[in-house]
Amino acid sequence: ASMQAESMDDDYIAYVLQYVYESWWDSVDYPYMERMLQKISSYTPTIEKLVNTYVTSFSFDDMDPMDKALFTLGCVEYKEFETPKEVLLNELVELAKRYADPGSSKLINGIMHKILTAIV
Repeated sequence: ASMQAESMDDDYIAYVLQYVYESWWDSVDYPYMERMLQKISSYTPTIEKLVNTYVTSFSFDDMDPMDKALFTLGCVEYKEFETPKEVLLNELVELAKRYADPGSSKLINGIMHKILTAIV
């Protein structure tokens, strides 16, 4: 299956693929990525609604592309791969610290905890 960003519906997923995974594309777990990418569109409306429920000063649409990607990928990882909540939150916070804006790790930690509790 082609993993080209041009075929994806969401700009923020294309952003992640282009700028984050590009440097280590040869080591990407393709079956994992393919499964994730197949599920993203079905979770996007739910994650947008949940983020907008818990974030009061801005909306999902106003977020940085990396924050959007982390919220969406976290939701898919939790529901489809059944990654334990604590493990997933730690992974998302570390990714936010490494690749997102300075305040993103706190946003991801606080809001994602509420979202994962809500989507049980």
